[in-house]
Amino acid sequence: MYEASPAAATQPAARPPGARWLRAANGAALGVALWLLLLTLGAPWVFHVGGLDGLVPAIIIGAILGATRWRAALVVGVLALSLVLLIVAYTPIIVAPAQSLIRNDPLPEHVDAIVVLSAGVNDDGMILPQATDRLLKGMELLNRGIAPLLVLGREAYIVNGHLLTSKADHERIVSLSPGAMSKVVVSGVTHSTRDEATRAAALFRTRGWKRVIVVTSPLHTRRACAAFERAGVVVSCVSSDSRSTAVHSLRVPGDRIYAFAGWIYELAGTLWYRQRGWL
Repeated sequence: MYEASPAAATQPAARPPGARWLRAANGAALGVALWLLLLTLGAPWVFHVGGLDGLVPAIIIGAILGATRWRAALVVGVLALSLVLLIVAYTPIIVAPAQSLIRNDPLPEHVDAIVVLSAGVNDDGMILPQATDRLLKGMELLNRGIAPLLVLGREAYIVNGHLLTSKADHERIVSLSPGAMSKVVVSGVTHSTRDEATRAAALFRTRGWKRVIVVTSPLHTRRACAAFERAGVVVSCVSSDSRSTAVHSLRVPGDRIYAFAGWIYELAGTLWYRQRGWL
């Protein structure tokens, strides 16, 4: 019998041929988990990255890292974000920060106009739920006689070579209130809160308005109304009703996660607007 040499005894055992691919597949799965956690917490929305836009890059990056010694970083990232998600969902830690974003000014007896901010349109030309909440609140105030005019911005995009706009859905909803369409003023095409603030400021100056109501989603009110004031518009800020999330109680985990995502988005938006001099 021959004894193994000391050098042979110290050599590492050869890995099975498929081990590297298995580690890559494991890394890809971790990449998916990491992306879904980030998406749930709202981080991609800060950069206007859609829900599935980052999924394939996350799989590719995860697979590459999983096949190297950096796989441990993926595991740590997933565990850390899972802990953040549990803390946000099952403790009231986000309640005060999120609700500090809500600005509701005393409602004046009369203003010159009600400005309803946009909030997106889907590929079928329907305004999104937040936009609907805002528009319904604006129409409520209009029907109460607080202002004679309802100011709406239009969203417009080219999708598959076709023009997609919020015009038809706006008109369909506003027409539910008899005579309301005659009170609508279109401020122009808009793609951001800054756009809406500058267009409202132009109307404010040319029409000699003294004060307007700005209606937007609860967590958006503080930044939006500050942007309008920076543009030279005297505003009373009114938050729309939130039908998808109980933002004023934030009792259940899903609502708290939504509030955290909104808080992250508004925090980033506020920092960006201040850097650009828009606040």
